Amino acid sequence: MRIATIGSGFIVKEFINAGREIAGVDFVAAYSRTAAGARAFADEMGIEKSYDALDIMFADADIDFIYIASPNSLHYHQTMQALEAGKHVIVEKPFAGNEARAKEMIALAKAKNLMLFEA
Repeated sequence: MRIATIGSGFIVKEFINAGREIAGVDFVAAYSRTAAGARAFADEMGIEKSYDALDIMFADADIDFIYIASPNSLHYHQTMQALEAGKHVIVEKPFAGNEARAKEMIALAKAKNLMLFEA
């Protein structure tokens, strides 16, 4: 399981540290809004790749899962983008802004045969 992260807060660091205790889990990329921020976070966490453009990260064939821990207002849109790109998604709570959006996310994941779950 090759995971890329979105977000650089405390919960992301905790998720990475916990994930590294599981065989077969690798953190391969980190995203932040700026290239410098992405690189600094990736360096701090020992992650090779960093991105400041989601579309480019979502196109990376070396990534299986996207872990989303960005501001809550971005969860729905980033999840939909990741699913459209064929990535499995782990999204922090709140999962979606409302029931209608949650249903859209679930429907897209099912249509693309992808895993989608709340962290």
